[in-house]
Amino acid sequence: MGEKVFCQIQVCVLLDLPLGRITKRYNVIVMISAGYEELDHTADWALRVWAETLPDLLRTAARGMYTLSGVQLGDRRTETVTLRFSLGDDEMMLVDFLSELVFLGERGLGAREVTLTITGDVMEGKLELAPIKGQKKEIKAVTYHGMRVKASQEGYEATIVFDV
Repeated sequence: MGEKVFCQIQVCVLLDLPLGRITKRYNVIVMISAGYEELDHTADWALRVWAETLPDLLRTAARGMYTLSGVQLGDRRTETVTLRFSLGDDEMMLVDFLSELVFLGERGLGAREVTLTITGDVMEGKLELAPIKGQKKEIKAVTYHGMRVKASQEGYEATIVFDV
């Protein structure tokens, strides 16, 4: 369901040596900065998500979750919801954020646009909601089972398991 996005580039190295020039070409595969892929899981759904920043990780996780469940949103926006999360426990924030989207989905609403900003030790989210016009399978809950958010120099990566 999810996708892993790669970009192939060619790197050319030119060396000036006393006995002449040497040109070497290398093909390099680079992972794009954000994305998600579905992972095999015995009974539930699992998703691996990656992004450069924590807000991008949450947005990408939401896109992945909607893709897994086959959510299709209507065109018109209905309302805006504001969410606030304390920074510090990335796993709890990710579960709370996605759980809020599951709760909104139970009301027939999905997030068409998500804007997340960090100020001090608080992340604030503004969700532009639209009616859900179709959904293939319902997600019952976002679990802590196997949940981990890893931060590195390249960005953030998370594994999420959904109860379906």
